[in-house]
Amino acid sequence: MKRRRQAFVILSVTSLVMGGCDDTYWWPRDRFDPAAWKAISENERYRFARDIVDRKIFVGMGVSEVEAALGPPDSPLYLVTASFKDDPPKFYYELYGLSCHGGEGYVLDIHYTEEKVAFKTFIRPDSC
Repeated sequence: MKRRRQAFVILSVTSLVMGGCDDTYWWPRDRFDPAAWKAISENERYRFARDIVDRKIFVGMGVSEVEAALGPPDSPLYLVTASFKDDPPKFYYELYGLSCHGGEGYVLDIHYTEEKVAFKTFIRPDSC
């Protein structure tokens, strides 16, 4: 019985440590509201990010629809790539939350097709 309990404790702690590194899992999941998104600082946007990604709110929307809800992207190359002359654009919005990656920030990426329709949204560490 003692060995079984020890194995359970070790497995539980290992799972917690390994799964705890994706700290976006622990972020609040406030329901996305465009007015609230625009009213808060970049440092608080992470509160809506999980809801945006989990519900795929912007998948299938055009650039103008996404920008109406989120405002212009924070991507440095936004103005250069907004014309869609080259590859389909990949814009991001800065999010800052708790991080186990040395205090880096996070971004909400939105990737578009050649037809200017969002097809993928996800959260990633900002490595700049």
